[in-house]
Amino acid sequence: MKSLYFDCAMGATGELLDASLLELFDDRTQILATINEKIAPFAVIQANNIVTAGINGTTITVDVNPEERNHHVHLS
Repeated sequence: MKSLYFDCAMGATGELLDASLLELFDDRTQILATINEKIAPFAVIQANNIVTAGINGTTITVDVNPEERNHHVHLS
């Protein structure tokens, strides 16, 4: 079982929170595919594994289509 603890006394970015929540899923590829289906063609979300000071983590990259920047997408 995985646990997630938020201590946001100094704030947190959306990408940081998204990456943390993504770590809770066993099949993050399927989760990302589902999200990307819903937000296409406005943006694409990618997750990457990183290691910093010997600690494994995940980063999230959100690439927004410049032609679609003024649209809002609601996931439901």
